[in-house]
Amino acid sequence: MASKGNLVAEASSTIQHMQKALIEMNVQLSNVLSDFSGVSGMNIIGAILKGERDPGTLAVLVEPEVKTTPEGIAHSLEGNWREELAFVPGQQMELYKVCQEKIAACDIRLRKHLESFGSKVDAVAQPIGPKPKGKKGVRILAV
Repeated sequence: MASKGNLVAEASSTIQHMQKALIEMNVQLSNVLSDFSGVSGMNIIGAILKGERDPGTLAVLVEPEVKTTPEGIAHSLEGNWREELAFVPGQQMELYKVCQEKIAACDIRLRKHLESFGSKVDAVAQPIGPKPKGKKGVRILAV
């Protein structure tokens, strides 16, 4: 099994390859989205891989939090839609999804492993955090 760090690095590499392929298609999505692998980026890439080519239709797929206007996004999506170039992002998206599945499996395995240790601290007898400051013998009553 690959380490989670290696899987995260591989997922990042697939995103970079997708981005490079889209740039070769003159699709400048990275100019308008700061996180290419975020919800908006994945929505747009998914639609492109399903055959959507209309920049206006693609621009509508961004999340409301994106600061760039739909017109600006549409402008960045006026690409060269040659099918042989669109093949590469599709392959990279498949690899990205596999990496994400493997990362999730690592997280589940790690969580189970950590749970097997059980708690070593009694949170009631030994509360976490600093002890209350103040003079000895002074009692603070909750109101």
